[in-house]
Amino acid sequence: MSHKKQENGEPKTSWLVTGVAFLSSLVEQMRDAVAFGKAFGKREGIEGIGGKDPIAHPLDSDLEVVKRRTIVRQNVNLSSSELCTRFDFEDVPVPSGWSEKYEVKNWQAAYRNKECRPLVQKMISDDKKRVGEP
Repeated sequence: MSHKKQENGEPKTSWLVTGVAFLSSLVEQMRDAVAFGKAFGKREGIEGIGGKDPIAHPLDSDLEVVKRRTIVRQNVNLSSSELCTRFDFEDVPVPSGWSEKYEVKNWQAAYRNKECRPLVQKMISDDKKRVGEP
């Protein structure tokens, strides 16, 4: 088996290996940011509209949601079905309520489920709308 080399003689890295390394790095950075926020980000008595902290950081949400939204952001042109395949490949779990209510264990099964598909499409649509947001 021959390995392709770059012009400088270094072996070429596949896009998949590069992508996985990037996502792993991103997840580690998010975990660090969340841990930092939990340790130092408590702001007592600060409430905004609807009782939410007006200066809450976007990384304060669930890591699996952040992971799913990152995948959508990086693959905004994929269809809902293709994104479900990607979510399963990246081991993003379906929301726990869906597992119990619709008896689906992965995103592809959720997309094939006639009751769950509209929820999947809505979630992905909402994630795509957030792509332009900071």
